[in-house]
Amino acid sequence: MRTEALSAGQKALQLNLDRTWYGTIAEVGAGQEVARWFFAVGGAAGTVAKTISAYDMTVSDGIYGKSHRYVTPSCRAWPTSSRGIGSRWTWWMCRGHSSSVRMSAAITLDLVLEKLGRVVMFGPDGHPVEPSRGLCKKHVFVLRESFRPLRPVDLDMLAAATEQVQEAPERGLAVSLAEIPIARVNALDDVRGDLLGRLDTLAAAGLPTLVTDVGELFRVADHLRRYATPRVVFVAGTQTFTALFREKPFENLPGGVFEVLGRLFTRGVTLALYPDRDPRTGEPLQASAAEVPSEYRHLLRHLLDNGLIHELRALPARPG
Repeated sequence: MRTEALSAGQKALQLNLDRTWYGTIAEVGAGQEVARWFFAVGGAAGTVAKTISAYDMTVSDGIYGKSHRYVTPSCRAWPTSSRGIGSRWTWWMCRGHSSSVRMSAAITLDLVLEKLGRVVMFGPDGHPVEPSRGLCKKHVFVLRESFRPLRPVDLDMLAAATEQVQEAPERGLAVSLAEIPIARVNALDDVRGDLLGRLDTLAAAGLPTLVTDVGELFRVADHLRRYATPRVVFVAGTQTFTALFREKPFENLPGGVFEVLGRLFTRGVTLALYPDRDPRTGEPLQASAAEVPSEYRHLLRHLLDNGLIHELRALPARPG
């Protein structure tokens, strides 16, 4: 008789429907993610009595008593049997502090790489952070790039946007972000190492970073608005923007380019375009002078005239 492997959801539902199983899920690793499966598939009321997670050292001491060893100064360490992220957490607990800092970044990346989350954030020091702490009620400037490598012009683009687009009272409430979008990947270890290297480079430049598994910019804007951001400004080079009209990646949507722009330019969302160098003349190429297919010229003019697209001035060339 041929049997097929059960999915995680099928396994969770099978346990939920088996009335001989009932109890508490308690773990510092992936326990809460494991518990989520039981609730997501339905019928968990007869299976899960309680879920607890003691990431904080003080809370851990209150539940289990004091321990001579912790994952970090704020986390208790004990073995975990969860697979995936949980197994990497177990690996982390057997190493020293320096590798644990690195491993915390790797585990955070795995939330996106393993399709457990769509967006994760790292602070200007490269450490994982809760996005609400760094983004809540801030004016957010986002540069989406691969950052292979981080170029001086990337920093110029963000600097020009924050200087030229925002009003003076807003400047203390603004944050510049690098965003690294990732595609579907198979070799997780290779991708993880590559991303960690890029995060190190961005941290050295003092840039907070989002790593996202989100294709369209309007979906990134939707995510950022969760944090009551009054303004989201996406920063791009002129040629990057105009290439969209030539390559037409929006054609898979029913409304085409109008659907993309309509969903992107909601209240508080704008685009700031930094002039790339014209490959023929070497002069800065402003968005208003960029070549786009004739059917989109009036649309580009409309976006410029209504302040949905800002034309940035190029910063002076860096010495050396």
